[in-house]
Amino acid sequence: MDLNAEQILNMGLRDASKIFSGDEKADKKSFRTLAARWHPDHCQDPKAADVFAKLVTLRDAARGEPSMLVTRYIFTKADGRRQAMRTLSKHETDIGTLLVGPISVAQIFDADLLDIAEAELRNLSGFKFADTKMEDQMRKFLPRNKSRVDLVDGKTLITHSRQNGEVLLADLLSGDGPMEPVHAAWLCSGLMNIAAWLTWAGKVHGAIGPDTVMVDPKTHAVRLVAGWGFATDVGTRPVLLPNRSLQIAPQMAVKDMTADPSLDLELIRRTTCEAMGAASLSQLSGLGLPEPIRNWLMLPPGKDGIADYSKWQKALTDAWGVRRFAKYTGNGAGVYAL
Repeated sequence: MDLNAEQILNMGLRDASKIFSGDEKADKKSFRTLAARWHPDHCQDPKAADVFAKLVTLRDAARGEPSMLVTRYIFTKADGRRQAMRTLSKHETDIGTLLVGPISVAQIFDADLLDIAEAELRNLSGFKFADTKMEDQMRKFLPRNKSRVDLVDGKTLITHSRQNGEVLLADLLSGDGPMEPVHAAWLCSGLMNIAAWLTWAGKVHGAIGPDTVMVDPKTHAVRLVAGWGFATDVGTRPVLLPNRSLQIAPQMAVKDMTADPSLDLELIRRTTCEAMGAASLSQLSGLGLPEPIRNWLMLPPGKDGIADYSKWQKALTDAWGVRRFAKYTGNGAGVYAL
């Protein structure tokens, strides 16, 4: 069947059998033939990337496999070669573009923010730990397997791996809606683990929020995957901070103001509130929060992430008693599925 771009793009999942029979061997042959025509690396049709992504979706549907809502993002390397990335979501951020793919997370830094891209790479390479035990405990909270590609127009692409089942917090909240307090609690616990480590390491991240955090709702895993280009040493002034951070902590806009752990601790409180659907601390009253949790969120943080983490642990115990695993009943990473 010889179909044009519009015909393929207008096909629904029920039409997959018109191209793919469901027989693995036959479908492989059909897909290779179609890929030879529509792969965006060599097809000049402006809709080639969308068509190729749709073909992948139709093939998976014919197999009876759950399909993710995948598009293809095409970028051009500094040497002129084009490269495609399968993407599940795309977000415009203060540094450029954030892409979440099936197996990777990518940040495209604008040309005028090359220094932030360089700082991101330095910080990702400079994580320090007291010993192998601390490293084993903390690596799961941090980006993994970074790589860099220089793009045309002076832009920089930094990618690292996405773990199976992970979803960007912003995408989870957009797809599933606000989290119940017991689930916002494990999110906060993960972020407070990171804050305690940052305090020990003498670092301030400065950009903790829904578009820098990945979570796996099924396992309660939390990772701080982006925004490391804003990180700075405690006691120094950040070169740049995201607009969201400056709105939450406007004192950081004052000349000569230096960073301390209270910035990250405030960002974690606000991120936890936002996860529950509260845009500010004043909106917490209607969420049915246990008093110890509400009090911890509303009290101004100190300047010690380790001490604040201990207070958070006490608030959890006072609120819910012995720790129990709360099963997440939303879609989780399924928010990326059709």
